[in-house]
Amino acid sequence: MSVMGNEEESTFRKRGLLGVKFLLNVGIVCGLLSMLGVVGPRTDVRPPSDLETLAQFYDWKSGGVRGEGIFSHDGVEYKVLLGERAHWMSSGFSAYIFDDAGKFVDWTSDMGDVPSVKHGFRLMSGKVEKLKVYDVKTK
Repeated sequence: MSVMGNEEESTFRKRGLLGVKFLLNVGIVCGLLSMLGVVGPRTDVRPPSDLETLAQFYDWKSGGVRGEGIFSHDGVEYKVLLGERAHWMSSGFSAYIFDDAGKFVDWTSDMGDVPSVKHGFRLMSGKVEKLKVYDVKTK
């Protein structure tokens, strides 16, 4: 025998179903917004196709560098510059990789989860050493 009366139990079940329906609708709306690009990836993290040097990078980013560090692979050290996060759910910054001569080597949209585009460098899990993240004030 139920402690609640039939009317109270029916109201309780209706409220529970309304909560589930609400959560499902929120999920559907977020999914649709993401598919439409409203809350999707930022396109301004993709480097220009003609990017070749550090000087060009600084011109392109015009002060939007979020940090820097060093990444070593097969005995070669690379300079890593951090940009903005590519997506609201990104686990890391976008990252741009340069050799010691200042030549652009590679990039990734999310150094926390995504290997670099050309060479598949994996920058996550503390592999970028001497990492400095700048305190950038956002508007």
